[in-house]
Amino acid sequence: MGRRSFNRVCAISYPSRVEGWLDVCESEGELTRKHKTLPWSPLYCVLQQDEQSFTAYCSEEISIFPATPKKELTDVLFNEYPRVRLDRVRRPAKSLWDGPPTLPEEPEDSDTCPMDIALNTTLYSELDTSYEKACRRGSAPATPILGQKQQQQENSTTSRLTNFFSKRSNPLKRTKSVTKLERTKRGSGGLRGSRSHESLLSSHAVMSSIDLSCTGAVGVAPVHQSVLGRRHCFQVRGGPRGERYYACGSRQERDLWIYSLRKSISPNAEHTRHTDNSLKMWIYEAKNLQPKKKYFCELHLDKALYGRTSVKLQTDLLFWGEYFDFPDVPDINVITVNVFREVEKKKKRDKHMFVGSVKIPIHEVTSRIFSEDWYPILSEKASDSLNRNGKEVIPTLRIKCRFQSTDILPINVYADFLEYLKNNYKRVCETLEPVIGVKAKEDIGQALVLLMHAQGLAGAFLTDVVALDLLRVGDQRLTFRGNSLATKSMEAFLKLTGEQYLQDTLSAPINEIIQSDRDCEVDPTKASGSLQRQQASLRAAVRSAWQCIYESHKHFPQQLRTCFATFRERLQQLGRQDMADNLISASIFLRFLCPAILSPSLFNITNELPSARATRNLTLVAKTLQTLANFTRFQGKESFMEFLNDFLEQEAPRMKEFLQQISTRPEHAAPESILDWAGYIDQGKQLSILHILLSESITKLPEARQHELDPLQHILDEIRKAKESNNFMQHMPHMSTSHTPTENQENRNPDDAAMQVQQQQQHQPIQHQAQLAQPQHAIVTKPISAERGIMRGVLTPSSLEKNIFRYNDPTVNALLQQQQQQ
Repeated sequence: MGRRSFNRVCAISYPSRVEGWLDVCESEGELTRKHKTLPWSPLYCVLQQDEQSFTAYCSEEISIFPATPKKELTDVLFNEYPRVRLDRVRRPAKSLWDGPPTLPEEPEDSDTCPMDIALNTTLYSELDTSYEKACRRGSAPATPILGQKQQQQENSTTSRLTNFFSKRSNPLKRTKSVTKLERTKRGSGGLRGSRSHESLLSSHAVMSSIDLSCTGAVGVAPVHQSVLGRRHCFQVRGGPRGERYYACGSRQERDLWIYSLRKSISPNAEHTRHTDNSLKMWIYEAKNLQPKKKYFCELHLDKALYGRTSVKLQTDLLFWGEYFDFPDVPDINVITVNVFREVEKKKKRDKHMFVGSVKIPIHEVTSRIFSEDWYPILSEKASDSLNRNGKEVIPTLRIKCRFQSTDILPINVYADFLEYLKNNYKRVCETLEPVIGVKAKEDIGQALVLLMHAQGLAGAFLTDVVALDLLRVGDQRLTFRGNSLATKSMEAFLKLTGEQYLQDTLSAPINEIIQSDRDCEVDPTKASGSLQRQQASLRAAVRSAWQCIYESHKHFPQQLRTCFATFRERLQQLGRQDMADNLISASIFLRFLCPAILSPSLFNITNELPSARATRNLTLVAKTLQTLANFTRFQGKESFMEFLNDFLEQEAPRMKEFLQQISTRPEHAAPESILDWAGYIDQGKQLSILHILLSESITKLPEARQHELDPLQHILDEIRKAKESNNFMQHMPHMSTSHTPTENQENRNPDDAAMQVQQQQQHQPIQHQAQLAQPQHAIVTKPISAERGIMRGVLTPSSLEKNIFRYNDPTVNALLQQQQQQ
């Protein structure tokens, strides 16, 4: 039978079986300091959303229960729900097994699997599975492989037992696949009594299992990369064996895992009133600390470690300039920033010495705008605050932060609001553009992009607002050079869909520039070395970065490609094809690639600010690439860069070719990927943010222009009343705007519009309200039969009989008899 094939699923519809390889580590209690040597293990993780169980296995094959030869009984475990795989078909380089080996161990030198192999990128084939490799090394458990014949199983078991008893007398002798640390850490037990079929497996096949049914006791949250030293991690709190951390291959993969786990914990969260907290924080600089010492800061929220700065040397200036974004934080009371000083290893065992701390009550920074101040670094030792003259000098730390708490109502309360925005976003943006500030444009643009992306309308939305901006500005050379709604919306969409592309494309050239000691300064007034040699260094750095960008069209994000293709098609309809290249180059270079080269730490390419020399080198590279994207030459004030004009002329055709490639729809539609699914976006949160922002912005309009947005004011008032009264049944949506054609429908397919009207006539309003939270491109599976009872938490006799392997519990018989008697 082999490894079970997957049907391509491009959406996560509840309930599903979500699975994939993750790197996992455990910690006793919450982390209080950064750990660089945590024991990470590649495990195959399976989330059964209906059973609220999250299980980690040693191999993918063991995650599928093969105990019965009857295919129909095995398939009943999986055919009922869609299977969603979130990883990129990865396998571990080594598998960890608990317990003594059951096969003869090969000599240490015969193990050809390198230890430094990349766990997240190694692919396996059909003929070479991680389980089979473990068997050849002698570290696999006596668990049959899928598709193996019964006779082969019997012979294999006999051979294993004979070899085991004849080879060794000490069953506790350590093998190469399991270390003493891992055996101690896992120990015996620690697994919950699962009702599912996984409980029939051998204990060493299941590495861990978490029961997600304890609402309020188990939580899921992203983990900042500075805490674990790894990107794209999330944490499951409240497990029976302490904290457990998981590392994913990309941000999209991590977000989908978090969404799936939270959906399993609270399936109806979007239909209840809840609160979303977030904290954004800048650690800038410190003053009055001892010079010529190295310092770093740790960020704690109510004693839980959430982030850590890099280590900086105190010279004339102790500057970090590092940004931290913590979404989905719990209710907290105080922010604590602990400052540490590194000490020499020869003097003390402890590598870090506590200097002092800054405590910020959360109510002082709860606002829609950032609060920036110098905070005193307080220490218990008075001697730490004395300078050379014996006078008391309190060191200070400059911090800029903002804590926001968003009150989110049930999604059905926003039904009219959502429908209005989908049909009238163009009129809203055009009317509010002249009267709102830059900060409001940024917040409104970001919320609208997220909301429209979740609804499958991001391309149409961006095309409309960019077209409005072009008509308003008039000069194509000023496209995306102002702080307009179109500019802020485009920036938000680029970061949302292009983060992984950006890191894959620019990480290598940027890190090469940062780590090298070459000087690319070509301004004669600033250069201190050989000008000719430094010009050659800059030319080489620019050529390397441009080559990486040019070749990136092969893996350019499909969502961005579709968006840019829509731009080109709209300009062609307007008879302005000449603006297409400038518009697309301004989008991708001016607002995305070049800012990432200038400030790589803000785009998660590097963890800290580069040195002054590296920053200058990156600035010159970004300046050259932007000039190439503008199809211009260096002259005037930048005459010292004119030696690169020949490079600009030579590469201009390749730039046009690159812009054409990233804005052309492929001849054959690329298969959809689950990582492109936008259903994980919290639409209730974005609608709540837009309700607040639009309620404030609409009052800035003259009364005559406010009526141009009708019935927006009435919809906003109804949501406000529902929030104040906390009685949502009285403020159910009437869907008054769903049957009227609007200006935004010019970007829709006519067939789709006709189909939508037909569906609205066929379905009842209450059914339409229930589907509002689903994106238009989402795949919704067939409804679950009521007899199963799992959706409502009721175990019916038919559901238990049908899923006997899911409920392998001796207490089930009594429950069955009791319900059958009733």
